[in-house]
Amino acid sequence: MSDLIARGMARQPITLSRMAFTPVSGSPGKNLFDKSKTIKGFYASQATGLLVVSAAYYVSDYIAVLPNTTYARTSNTQLPFYDINKNYISGVADYVFTTPVDCYYIRLNCSNLTNLNKEQLELGNAATTYESYRGIVSSESHSNRNVTVGTGKNYATITAALADAVGTIDSPVNIDIYPGTYAEGNITLKDYVNFIGLDKDSVIIDFPGVEGDELNHSVFSGAAICTIANLTAKGTNVKYVHHCDESGNCDVVLDNVLFEKVGDAGGYNQAIGIGLRGNQKYTVKNSEIIGAASETNTKGALFCHNWYSGYSGVTSFCKLQIENSYLHGAPSGLDISSLGSGFSDLLILRGNKLEGALYDVKFDRTTAYSFDQDDWLVLAEGNECANIGQANGALITFTQPVATAVPTVVTI
Repeated sequence: MSDLIARGMARQPITLSRMAFTPVSGSPGKNLFDKSKTIKGFYASQATGLLVVSAAYYVSDYIAVLPNTTYARTSNTQLPFYDINKNYISGVADYVFTTPVDCYYIRLNCSNLTNLNKEQLELGNAATTYESYRGIVSSESHSNRNVTVGTGKNYATITAALADAVGTIDSPVNIDIYPGTYAEGNITLKDYVNFIGLDKDSVIIDFPGVEGDELNHSVFSGAAICTIANLTAKGTNVKYVHHCDESGNCDVVLDNVLFEKVGDAGGYNQAIGIGLRGNQKYTVKNSEIIGAASETNTKGALFCHNWYSGYSGVTSFCKLQIENSYLHGAPSGLDISSLGSGFSDLLILRGNKLEGALYDVKFDRTTAYSFDQDDWLVLAEGNECANIGQANGALITFTQPVATAVPTVVTI
């Protein structure tokens, strides 16, 4: 990691805006159940872990727990267990339970408002006197504002909610999307406006696109500082599910999503198409990215290129990070292209399954621009990908010798 330190990454201050969680100042109370973060009208099934419609019920958000640990609670309604990636494991319906050895999250169900107001979850093998949920957070903590999308919610459509959403670094906006199928697309990302589905399997954005005009349409588009989480997005007559290729702010995080490109209409089979430049970041974690089979295009389920030296915004290195994700369905699982940025752009791959019909991972070089170094520094650990290749022959002609066409892989 000395290369990162030399370039100053490790010396940058870790501010709240760059952290993936809000620090807690002081000690939280014994009750781990926060009733303010429940959803009315659903319960989480102990048999499947999925949300089920039930008018009187309230279901909690994912609650972090310790593996192989005993907890007590007020009620004995259904309770599903989830692993660290929020995948369903099993479930119980007991007052006292022990989490499985690979469990890191649970969801609680309350059968009515009365039970909601007295529900308590705590460590130990016996319930104690009720105490309201209490978490003391830092005075610097961000104040997220939430709006809801769905039948009977603040907005009927994601597009309408987005039009009114104005987020800032100190006051981001979460667009909470309730279960349903939304035939929406061309959703342009905004800084500090997050798209948070309530359940990946039941929040589905299914955009049919426009046949014959596919290249001008995507489900999501643009670069911004934002998170898309806990939802499924599919695009048919579109260029990509997400097209991210512009200058300016970019710190996009995809977390626990399924993005699928249906068919290669328009000659594009990639689910995600990214062009990164100076200081821009794109992160995919705990997700499944599905490209389309194609006889005319050899790109990957996720395709990313940097930009050539001298192009607008190419002022320093960029970063693509993929963790605990499954990329498949296309000729390549992951497709990385070098245009010649003149920087050591960073590609981090941890714990992924990368799978393609031709290549699991493919590194492209283009003849359009010249460059004098290998652009991508690859840090890889614990990935499942047998076929790492380079596009050559009929696919592409390299401007450098083939022996240097694949970047150095550093195991971390």
